[in-house]
Amino acid sequence: MTREAPKVWLLLGKRVGDNAQARALARLLDVEAKEIDVRFNWLYRLPNALKGASLASLDKRRSGALEPPWPDLVIGTGRRSVPVARWIRRQSDHPVRLVQIGRPQAEPEQFDLVLTTPQYRLAPHYNVIELPLPLTLLNKIDLNRAATRWRSSVADLRRPLITVVVGGDTSTCRFGADEAKALAQLAGEYAGTRGGSLLVLTSARTSPQAVVALRAALPSRARLHEWRVTLDNPYRGYLALADEIIVTDDSASMIADAAATGKPLWLYQVPFRAGNPIIWGQDRLFSRYGDGGDGGDGDRAGSLVTRLVNTGWLSAQRRMDRLVAALVEQGKAQVFSRESLNAGLPPARPEGLHLGVAEAVARIRILMWQ
Repeated sequence: MTREAPKVWLLLGKRVGDNAQARALARLLDVEAKEIDVRFNWLYRLPNALKGASLASLDKRRSGALEPPWPDLVIGTGRRSVPVARWIRRQSDHPVRLVQIGRPQAEPEQFDLVLTTPQYRLAPHYNVIELPLPLTLLNKIDLNRAATRWRSSVADLRRPLITVVVGGDTSTCRFGADEAKALAQLAGEYAGTRGGSLLVLTSARTSPQAVVALRAALPSRARLHEWRVTLDNPYRGYLALADEIIVTDDSASMIADAAATGKPLWLYQVPFRAGNPIIWGQDRLFSRYGDGGDGGDGDRAGSLVTRLVNTGWLSAQRRMDRLVAALVEQGKAQVFSRESLNAGLPPARPEGLHLGVAEAVARIRILMWQ
């Protein structure tokens, strides 16, 4: 590479949280990055091992142009962009470094670095850095601005202000009306014992039934903001102004945003669901042989199953309970439950959660100038 500023491409898809992580990494690297939308056809469902370094799964009509001058660094997220990133590297006449975020479902050796988080259950590898939480775009400047913008709107509420961030159903989590009612009742009781007020935010995944249940079960003085596509969204403001934060654990990105405030953090555990029975069966196989335990059957089976999961031939379900357990064990968060409240357990402050990010940024900067 030359000593000019490295050319960086971000491969962005349809998932807002994934795109935010790619942008956050570019910000941490302090580089100008070209954002390229990548959209996919049905072939994205095939294992990456079959697609190789190719554009076979790319919907070229809906995607941005992939043409010279080729970048020095490509940042992608998840598994869908992997064949595209590898294809870009193959086209270039100079080294192209690949950094993948999340779970690429490809061998780690295909990348220069993989940044992952506990719920994806990637095996330890010299090319893999497991961060406690996903990268987030929120920083102190953003939070201070949001606090200034929304402070007057909550001036009449009693402190402590307890912000509750509510998610919804995912492929591995169930959050319907019953779960929403239980959360609203417990949060209302907690706010009552603390003499404080609730600021409740729903998300794009919160179902209408869950919103109705929340509204019916929340105390009358609680503020409930229903998610909608609008610029006038108090999400950052309610996080910045909170004295404590409760987050449903279906979204690692929401937890990361809450942790970025440094405020005392509660995690409300959403019931796990197995989802597709075929995937459930594959996950059971991985849990027995390749997920940190050999079940007494030796290392050979574990290595084989782990390799099949890494390359996408088998599926391992996302387990948010892994992420929550790690945060609680490190003293960076506390489970929000009746048992915790009855035991008098306080929320935990998530200071120091992003120390691993500094290592990742340093390694990528070295790669960029090699």
